[in-house]
Amino acid sequence: YLLYLPWGYTMKTKTIMAVSAAVALTACTSGVLWTSAITDAELTAPPLPVTTDSTSTSNSYQLYPVGTQLYLRKLDTKGVVLWQQIEDDTLAESISAPKLQVNASGVAVAYQDATSKQAFLKQFDSSGLALWSTDFGTHTSETLNDLVTGSDGSLTVALKLTNTRTNVLRYDSTGALQWETAIPACFLLCTASLGVNANGDTLVNNSEAFATKSYLLDSTGTQLWNKSKSTGLATT
Repeated sequence: YLLYLPWGYTMKTKTIMAVSAAVALTACTSGVLWTSAITDAELTAPPLPVTTDSTSTSNSYQLYPVGTQLYLRKLDTKGVVLWQQIEDDTLAESISAPKLQVNASGVAVAYQDATSKQAFLKQFDSSGLALWSTDFGTHTSETLNDLVTGSDGSLTVALKLTNTRTNVLRYDSTGALQWETAIPACFLLCTASLGVNANGDTLVNNSEAFATKSYLLDSTGTQLWNKSKSTGLATT
């Protein structure tokens, strides 16, 4: 911190140090407002996703596994658990790459079984009531890369089906599949991430071994353009 004084003004060094310390303390002090423990949560699983409903009450949602079961819970602004319930009790081993998004309908959960390689997308209302779900059909293998929500409550998913093949799917707020678009095959080690704007356009960044390839899809899933950037070692 710098303390500027008027021309010709003097102040004792001790006073300057005290003022500086007070400013630093005010700017940098932080504290934990609340904590909420999860009994028997699987600590070796992927990081537990948390999302906040910032559009209304700022309540928080959290996914967590216990053994072969997957739970979803909702907490208020003081960390009090409003409800918690099991969402899947058939996981063969553990979940992989879980995703959580708040949308206009409530909260959406996407995850995959680490053993069976089957992915799921489920929509719940703000009270935890299941509204709809999908298993994306039948594929040899499914790897969930990303999940984003649109301003209209739609959900867009990036689903990796093979080492080089990724499909992007969009569901409306009722769970009806709007479109599915296959992204051009990548070279190796592909990982896709998504972004959706207010018009419903989707930006797909597909990271592969030595490049990142970007695709813009319109609200119907039609590709508008694509660009490629050689990165040596790609990041998404």
